Order: sequence, then C-alpha cells, then structure tokens
Amino acid sequence: MTIGKKTASPSLAAAVLLGVGIANFALAARRARRLLLTATEVLEDVQGMPDQRLPDTLLAHAYGLP
Repeated sequence: MTIGKKTASPSLAAAVLLGVGIANFALAARRARRLLLTATEVLEDVQGMPDQRLPDTLLAHAYGLP
C-alpha cells in the first residue's frame, strides 16, 4: 500500500503567512499604544511637579517617538 505525498496548497500557505503578518502588526500596534500611554503619563506627572517642570521651550521643540 502506497501513501500519496501530501502537499499544502499555495493558498493555505498564503493564508497562514497573512495571518502571522496581521498578528505581528496587531502586536506592534498594541506595544506602540502602551508606549505612548506610558510616555503621556510620565510627561503629565513631570509637568505636575512644580520643581521638576520641563521648560516650555524644550517642549516646543519636542517631537514624537521614533
């Protein structure tokens, strides 16, 4: 009795790769969102301390996360 060789269809492989790509994108988006929330909280905490306040000129030249 001979068992035939099974091969995955190209569409199945593409679907798996697409699913992995979407999952990685979603994970990266969640990480970025958490990072932005943490950065916002830290900035608000620092700005709330009168003796540790960041100069307005420094904040005027600040830019987003890389």
